[in-house]
Amino acid sequence: MQVKRFNLSLLLLCLTLLLQANAYAGEFNKKDEQGRRQGEWRGYFASGALRYEGQFVNNEPIGVFTYYYPQGGVRAELIHEKGEEAVKATYYHRNRRQSIMGEGFFVNQKMNGLWRFFNEQGVLLAEHFYHEGENHGVWKTYYDNGTLAEMQTWHRGEQQGPMERYFPDGTLYMRAHYENNLLNGAYEIYHVNGQLSLQGVYRDDLNENTWTYYTPNGEIIRKVTYKDGMIVHEEVLLDLEEEAIPLRPGPSRHDTPWDMNGF
Repeated sequence: MQVKRFNLSLLLLCLTLLLQANAYAGEFNKKDEQGRRQGEWRGYFASGALRYEGQFVNNEPIGVFTYYYPQGGVRAELIHEKGEEAVKATYYHRNRRQSIMGEGFFVNQKMNGLWRFFNEQGVLLAEHFYHEGENHGVWKTYYDNGTLAEMQTWHRGEQQGPMERYFPDGTLYMRAHYENNLLNGAYEIYHVNGQLSLQGVYRDDLNENTWTYYTPNGEIIRKVTYKDGMIVHEEVLLDLEEEAIPLRPGPSRHDTPWDMNGF
């Protein structure tokens, strides 16, 4: 008899908890008679883990929306201010410290204005400007010691204007120029002491005219003449073993300064 009573009590307890859970779940994800989202909403991953939570008023998000990683931990916080188009966004690394990965603003769900990106230790890696989701303005990336590593200029999604790279001590290493995403104009590489290492010209992304190589003390090592990217003449003035010199800028130090899965 005691066993039966215990089983009945356990069954009643489970039913009570289930009813309470269903009632609690009914408090979320509600729509009004016009089909507009109202109150607190929550979304879940297929695993059942919480994906996001936030408030709606008349189908418009309001206040803080919090997004989570599938494994747990805050992935991002988006702040929707009433009457404001811009949404403040902060993304976090998936680590114990929940350190900031990136921060900036969305307008119409597109990145806009200044965005700043950090490594897991909180060191600033990059500052990028966007306009309606496109690269726009001056982009800067930094060494871990805080000095400028690279500067690029963009206009509505295309690389336009000067691009410069620097040694860790801040002295100029490379200078190039872009038009419509193509290298055009002067291209220069420098030795650590500030002397020119290479000087040439690009036309529509192809080597053009005479390219000159220099020693750290300014002596000319050789000259190479190009036509439409092809070598047509080469003159060697000093028979030296040269260090490898990039003929193109190549990838940036932080082409992807953040984990794309975090956005």
